[in-house]
Amino acid sequence: MCCSASRWTTSTRASARVPELGGTASGPANDMPWGQRVAHVRDPDGNAVNLTSTS
Repeated sequence: MCCSASRWTTSTRASARVPELGGTASGPANDMPWGQRVAHVRDPDGNAVNLTSTS
């Protein structure tokens, strides 16, 4: 599978900012077999949020 660099850095950059904005990340963004990059995070209120990037 081949994907553009901007696709991968969008979710990665967004998930890296979560702690500085008061949220928590359960781990780094992951590549899914169906072609998305997904990061599972929680906002400052504890709500689960999925950050995704697609091609």
